[in-house]
Amino acid sequence: MTQKFLHAWSSPESCFGRAAGEWAQQRTSDSGAIVIDGDRASGHTYTDEFNTDTEGNSERWLNRYDDEWIKRDDRWYFASLSLEVLKIRPA
Repeated sequence: MTQKFLHAWSSPESCFGRAAGEWAQQRTSDSGAIVIDGDRASGHTYTDEFNTDTEGNSERWLNRYDDEWIKRDDRWYFASLSLEVLKIRPA
């Protein structure tokens, strides 16, 4: 399940498109710190995720997402996204 999720997350279609029906996810998060510097910003989020695939296999993932944003025409857009899986264990 871990490899399937990581592949879907990093694929151009993303897990929110093609692979969305392959598992269920419950997520809690801590938004961490966001630093704004003019038209650029960066921040991180820690998540505690419970993932269950269609066969009933469950895992608990502890992750850190590091993101960068850029402001254009008074709107914020993602400039980069990264995921660091800190720990995976059975749920």
